[in-house]
Amino acid sequence: MRTAYIHLHVPFTNTRAFLVEAGRIIKTGSPRRILNSHIDHVVDLKDATVLPGFHDAHMHLLGKGMTLNQLDASRYASTAGIQRAIRQRGGREVVARGFHEDMLEEGRTPTRADLDAADRDRPVLLYRACGHLIVANTPAIEAAEKRRGGYPEAKETFDVNQGWFSETAREWIAAALPSPDEQTLEAWILDAQDALLSQGVTAVASDDFSVTAADPALVHRVLKQLDADGKLKLFVLEQANLGGIAATERFLNTMQKQPQGRYRLGPIKLFTDGSLGAGTAWMKKPYADMAGRGLSVFNDREIERFFHLAHAHGRDVALHAIGDAAIEAILMAYGRAQRTLQHAHRHAIIHAQLASRNQLARMHTLGIGAQIQPAFVRTDAELARRRLGKRSADAYAFGTMESLGIPLALSTDCPIESSEPLANLDTAVHRLDKNNAPFHPEERMSLKGAIDAYTRGGAYFARTDNWMGQIRKGFDADFVVVEGLDADAPQTLETARVAETYIRGERVWSGWD
Repeated sequence: MRTAYIHLHVPFTNTRAFLVEAGRIIKTGSPRRILNSHIDHVVDLKDATVLPGFHDAHMHLLGKGMTLNQLDASRYASTAGIQRAIRQRGGREVVARGFHEDMLEEGRTPTRADLDAADRDRPVLLYRACGHLIVANTPAIEAAEKRRGGYPEAKETFDVNQGWFSETAREWIAAALPSPDEQTLEAWILDAQDALLSQGVTAVASDDFSVTAADPALVHRVLKQLDADGKLKLFVLEQANLGGIAATERFLNTMQKQPQGRYRLGPIKLFTDGSLGAGTAWMKKPYADMAGRGLSVFNDREIERFFHLAHAHGRDVALHAIGDAAIEAILMAYGRAQRTLQHAHRHAIIHAQLASRNQLARMHTLGIGAQIQPAFVRTDAELARRRLGKRSADAYAFGTMESLGIPLALSTDCPIESSEPLANLDTAVHRLDKNNAPFHPEERMSLKGAIDAYTRGGAYFARTDNWMGQIRKGFDADFVVVEGLDADAPQTLETARVAETYIRGERVWSGWD
């Protein structure tokens, strides 16, 4: 069946209508040109803006669904409020996520004593918004110790007295909770999919293997089965995070070639440092408001080995790096590795939050892209000013990245931040913090650049850019209808809303019904 979509505006193009057949766009142009074709059905989009479906280039699909079924700590303005919510929560354990010490009246990170005061009978885990710090109560610590035997080896990653567990110690404390079964994993993924479709997200690159205590092979199998059963409407590219180099190699050696459906195994991922909020991002210079330079998870020689592993298996690499020392290690590692590697790569640094202009120029020279999260500017600008001091001028340098021509893709790191694309775009082009004060406005992105990075950019890193990410002849008809957005007036992003979402020409969500 041929369906004509007319009376629409695709920003920065002359397209005002297009024709879809068998899930693909077969013609674009004016309403008159499209209506002059053989058509079976007409959809009048009432002069709304149409964008390619949003492609979130780094998030946690499973984590999104999981948190939809957990306590949302970001709703509370105080530790006391979180405590009350924990007491009122049912279940054999309580998992809460989303606190940010800057948002709490107490102005500090909650502790083991705080959680014990809320509940001493059940395990309680409270995740910081960044996900890199978990606060645990006494029953949770005791349960993890019983299951794991002893405490984590890296003493700098945890403080038992405070109940704080960061970076590699997070896996240890997560053992306080039972591992989700296959049915639970499936339900979480489908819950997340429903929420994302309502926001106009049609494709994601997702790190799911490290989100829960479930075996990565089980998560992989669940996603493949959802695809095979036709339940997976989103395009999902798995950023395979196995926690280390040896584990990644073992996993890759067991992988057989799989059909190219809606779920695909994508780049292999490695953490090279922690987060700004947890004080574990690896910096060249000490933090301005605390002792130390953060944590190095892997050094440049180990990262170089990871590049060789990826190339041996024909994989791209996605490397988590927030601090400038972590970014430097990556650039040094690939600078050496590229001399002997022939794979035409699409490697990326996830976050790249603090990078000097010299480092950004080297990223461009090496062809290493960035998967960035403008939403962090709004939530973490105050933290960045305090923690980085004058160096905050090098933080979230998205405008410079755009001008240099570094391959860019927008993302949210959901559930660390909201998965809402329009809000993310708004922050990319306006760079306002939570108090609506500008944060280094010279690093604003253009609206066209931001939209391209949220559509074509994600497709580039997924290696689907020859059929996904554009409203163009021959491309999949994945698109989103947006009400109230005027591309000539970027301020309209603040009030614009997603009206409908389409995948391969099928309407999968509508707010017009």
